[in-house]
Amino acid sequence: MWTKCRTNRLVYLNDQCTTTCPHCKKYCEQLYCCTANNTGQELSVEEINRIFKQIQYSSIGKVNILGGNIFQYQHLTELNLLFDSFREIIHCYFHYENYKANVLPDFLKLELIVNFPLKNTVFENIWNLINKEKTTVHFFIENEKQYAMVENLTDNFGIEKYNIKPFFNGRNMNFFRDNIFLSKDDIFSKTLSIREIFRNQKLNSNFFGSLFILPAGSVKTNMNSQSIGNIKADRLLNLIYREMIENTAWRKVRDVNPCKSCLYQWLCPPPSNYELVTGKPNLCHVKP
Repeated sequence: MWTKCRTNRLVYLNDQCTTTCPHCKKYCEQLYCCTANNTGQELSVEEINRIFKQIQYSSIGKVNILGGNIFQYQHLTELNLLFDSFREIIHCYFHYENYKANVLPDFLKLELIVNFPLKNTVFENIWNLINKEKTTVHFFIENEKQYAMVENLTDNFGIEKYNIKPFFNGRNMNFFRDNIFLSKDDIFSKTLSIREIFRNQKLNSNFFGSLFILPAGSVKTNMNSQSIGNIKADRLLNLIYREMIENTAWRKVRDVNPCKSCLYQWLCPPPSNYELVTGKPNLCHVKP
């Protein structure tokens, strides 16, 4: 029916971080990002080993390692030995201010998170130390001015692997209307196959297959959804089965108004985190 799905696991090692980002608890609701509660919660090495044993024969596209600050995880050296067996799928996410050189193995793929306001000197120092071939930079922007700053940064520092990701801060809806909302031309800019149209009716390709494992062991299919269990008590396969029954995220499609009555209902991409955090069922100019 569908092509084989390569899934993502997002493992939050800890919730400790001393960096004071302006939207610390909000970034992760929209984007792959670290987040901190500073309660001292950590997944144990034994729990992480158990997670990896359960996924070793699965079709996993990525295992994303996040925190808090992963460099504050107490058993990071022990994890490096585990990562060696899964080196092709491990991606480590961290805020640029938290980077420490010569701590993570050279084979790991690094995902550097950059938000604004930017500490230019700190970023320059980090960029001079980090393994650029293994690093992708993720810029979180809230307005056009920050977009222009990203263009300057990528030119000045020769950054080749990067993504620019809009962040909704509760006050920049006009920025989203001008740059994120879909128009009819946007919808028809890509030709969808019958398989893709059918997929849009049945599952959410933005969320499907993702599991977020938090430092206390609770598991979510989306950072905006309710927990479906705890890794300390449930096997991953049981949690996946539970999600297929309860549908907290994976099968959330455009089946409510105004999309339900729209001619382009199944041509649009499925609902994303942006719809969830803005409280708007659709981000488009076709059915405002």
